[in-house]
Parts: sequence; C-alpha cells; structure tokens
Amino acid sequence: MKKKKPEVNPADYEGVSPEELRGLIERYQAPDGKNRWDPNGNTFEEGQFLLRKALKTVGLDLEAALFTSKDPRAQKLTAVLKTSNVPDGFEKWQLPFSLYGPSNIFITHGEPNAVVPSHWHKHGAGYRLILQGSLTLGNGTELGPGDWFYVPQGFPYSFTVGAQGLRMMSGYQC
Repeated sequence: MKKKKPEVNPADYEGVSPEELRGLIERYQAPDGKNRWDPNGNTFEEGQFLLRKALKTVGLDLEAALFTSKDPRAQKLTAVLKTSNVPDGFEKWQLPFSLYGPSNIFITHGEPNAVVPSHWHKHGAGYRLILQGSLTLGNGTELGPGDWFYVPQGFPYSFTVGAQGLRMMSGYQC
C-alpha cells in the first residue's frame, strides 16, 4: 500500500527561510526517504506552490525584470528547488520560473555572431535554455550550455550569438 504524501497547506509555510523550504521540499517530494524514485510523485499544482514559495523566500519577482541562471538569487534557488525524487545517478532541480499558462516550445538555431535586436513580447513571458554554443545578452551577460534566461511579458531584451553559433530551446506564452 502506497504511503500518502503529506498535505501542503500554503498558510503553514508563510515566511519560511530557504533552508526551511528546502526541508519541506525534501519531505514532500520523497516522503519515504531520499533516493526513492516516484516519477508520479508531484502534481503540477504542487510544483507551482513550491516554486512560488521558493521565489518569495529569496525576494525574486518574476515580472520585475529579465533574470538568468547567473543571477545570485537564481543560483540560491537551484539549491532550494533541487529534488530528491530521482533515480540513483541523477540530479534534478526545478527551474525558478513558470509561464503559468499555455505555452509553445521551440528549438532555435543561431548562426555565429547573429544578432537579435531589442524587442519584447506583448502576449506573455518566455524563457530560453542554451543547449549548445553561447549568446551574450544586451546587458553583457554571457550564457552557455545549461544556462537559461527568463523574460517577463513586455520586457525588452536583445542578444548576440557567440562565435560557435547557438542551439536553444525556447518557451513562449505567445
């Protein structure tokens, strides 16, 4: 018989520290112990609840500005949002953003040194995950394989593809 997961009540976790939230995530994602893999252990809503709490613990507002995997608050969230619910030999963590609604997902190839001029998306937020190559955002932040950036709805951004070209995955609410 499967052990029932603990109920998550948002009111019980107001004002928790990142360390306390990390403890909640550990108990919630793998209630029977570390490294016990249950691929169906969490619902979308449960993941969204934990994400919102994690963002609040570090004071990150998704709609305030573009942020990247190199942002110190995002790096702190990587530790908070790491899951123990994976098979042996794997590591996994939830990215510290969500589009909170339907989205389209794309793979983009960029030629070396190609430029995406400053623009914005009026219909919704988006994210980019660098798979191969690199890019440099208009603010000078260079991102390579495994790095990502999140762009709020209506926020202008630009980037230049690195000398080796670029392959990235993108999700858009438009």
